[in-house]
Amino acid sequence: MHAQTVGIIGLKRTGTSLGMALKESSLDLNIIGYDPYSGQARKAQDEYKAIDGSKWSVGKIAEAADILIIAGEAVDQKQTLESIGSRVQDHTLILDLSGGKIDGQAWADEYLKQGYYIGCHIALTADKLTDTRTGIEGADADLFNGGVLCLMPSADLDPEAIETAVAFGRLLGTTPYFLDLAEFDQLIQGVQTVPGLLAAAMFNTIHSASSGDDMLRFASQPFAQAIQPLEQRGDITNLAIRNQTATLRWLDEVIKELTTIRQWIADDKNELMSSYFADLDIKREKWLLNRKDNTWNKEEEDEEIEIPGIMQHLFGNLINKKQP
Repeated sequence: MHAQTVGIIGLKRTGTSLGMALKESSLDLNIIGYDPYSGQARKAQDEYKAIDGSKWSVGKIAEAADILIIAGEAVDQKQTLESIGSRVQDHTLILDLSGGKIDGQAWADEYLKQGYYIGCHIALTADKLTDTRTGIEGADADLFNGGVLCLMPSADLDPEAIETAVAFGRLLGTTPYFLDLAEFDQLIQGVQTVPGLLAAAMFNTIHSASSGDDMLRFASQPFAQAIQPLEQRGDITNLAIRNQTATLRWLDEVIKELTTIRQWIADDKNELMSSYFADLDIKREKWLLNRKDNTWNKEEEDEEIEIPGIMQHLFGNLINKKQP
C-alpha cells in the first residue's frame, strides 16, 4: 500500500509531538501540517522533523489527508471546521483535540459534508505533566506514550471509524477511554479553564501591587508554574465563556475552599491546616501514581495491533468502504 497521508492542523507542542511520534513509527506515512504562522511549520519540518511538508491553508490539508488531526486553539475551532467543510475526503477520519466537545460536534454536524468526526482529548502521564511548556519547544516524540486517548464519538458514528481512532491512539502508545460529550465539557472546566482563571487573578494581583516589581523580581518556581496557564489565554477566555455554567460552578467551589482556608489562617488554626495539607499531599501522590500507571483504567486491556496490520486498521477499512 502506498504511503497514506496524515494532516495536522496546529503545530505547537501537541501537533508537532504527534508528527514526531508518527515519524518514529515503522509505518509508511506522509505527514503534512498547517499552522497560521508559517515559520512554525518550517520549524516543525526542518528542526523537529515532525512533518514532510506543509500546506498554506486548512482547506488544502483537508483535501489531502486520510486522517486529519485538529490540534489548534479553541478559539479557532469553529472557523477550522467551517473551513474544512466540504473539502475533506469521504473516508477521512477527523480527530479534533481542540476546544469544547459539545460545540465541536455541533459545528461538525453543521459544516462537515463528509468524513468521520470524533472529538478527542489526550491525557498525558504524570511524568509529562511537569513540563508545562505549550509551544513547539516542548515537543517530544514520546509525549503521549502511556497516556489516555479520551474519545467522544457521536452515537451514530460508523464503528469502523471508532476502531480506526483507537488504532491510531495505540500507535501513539495511548489507551482508549470513552466519555460522553457533555460530561467531558463539564469536567474539563475544573482542571483546565479554572486554573487559567486563577493564574490570571494571581498574576494581576501581584503585578498591580505597590511592591509588585520587587515581588516579581524574587518570584520563584511555584509562582512561575502557577501563572504558566496564561500562555493559553485564548483558550481560557473562549472556553470559560462558551461553558459559563460549568465555569461558574467550579469557580464557586474554589472560592468556597479559599474562604475556608482564609478563615483558618485568621483563626490561627495551625494544626487543622497542617492536617489538611498532609491529607491533600497523600491524595496528590495517589493521583500521580494512578495517572502514571493508568490504574483507574485497567478494565481497558491494551490490545496489541500487529504491524503492518495496523495500516488496515488505520486506513483500509474506511477507504475501501467508500470505493464504488
